[in-house]
Amino acid sequence: MKILMRALIISLMMSANMVSAQQPGIKAGGAWMRIAPFHSPSMIAYLQINNSGHIRDVLLSASSPQFEKVWVQQNVTIDGLTRMMSRSAVSIEPGKTVSFAPGGIHLMMMKPQEPLQEGQQILIELFFERARWVRVWATVVDMNAKKPATDNKSF
Repeated sequence: MKILMRALIISLMMSANMVSAQQPGIKAGGAWMRIAPFHSPSMIAYLQINNSGHIRDVLLSASSPQFEKVWVQQNVTIDGLTRMMSRSAVSIEPGKTVSFAPGGIHLMMMKPQEPLQEGQQILIELFFERARWVRVWATVVDMNAKKPATDNKSF
């Protein structure tokens, strides 16, 4: 009986380790943000998040060492008025890509620590429910750009 119990415990431990060793398929890329005057209290970053895995994952938060605070927000139109609303989470379904784009979901980057230069790369760290930390570099582009001239997708 002890041997059977021990074998069962070892088997459960091994299967738990195999599950935790499976890496979720979350990748982020194509990140960019328009340059703004240094006195501007905020900037907006856009990117794409792809889930090539078989399990849904959820973006829970974001941060950047170059900004005091980063919020996930979305433009929402209610009664003809467009407003930015905070999002506590963004679900990324298996096999899908979520685009953070002008007029939709975006990252509100609050209080830059220093003036940014066009062409500069800004580190953004995304925290997910399963994948945990995923890093992406956003390219700073001209303030009138609709999207970056070069694509820095990492997936």
